[in-house]
Amino acid sequence: MSLSDLAFLVRAAASLPRHVLDPDVNTQPMAVQSAPLAQEEKPEPVKRPALAGGRWSEDQEAQLRGLYLKGVEVPEIAADMKRSPAAIVSRLLVMDLVEVIPKR
Repeated sequence: MSLSDLAFLVRAAASLPRHVLDPDVNTQPMAVQSAPLAQEEKPEPVKRPALAGGRWSEDQEAQLRGLYLKGVEVPEIAADMKRSPAAIVSRLLVMDLVEVIPKR
């Protein structure tokens, strides 16, 4: 073993936690129990609006334009059109009916 190999091992040992190198610590292997995979709770799938991700037809855009110009609130439009509020705002931006003004 070369001197550089020994120096490497000393540096590696110095970086280990103290309890790893302490001879007074019980060196018996620990029993680890893993939980069965079947018992893990799976998160509920996210409920998406019926038309989420779908293309907008010209009729839907006309309906959106009409509702928005009448002053209907975005959450109500979203529920009525079976789209998410984010989709409504996004489409309003595309249709140039709303404008984003950055904060200063």
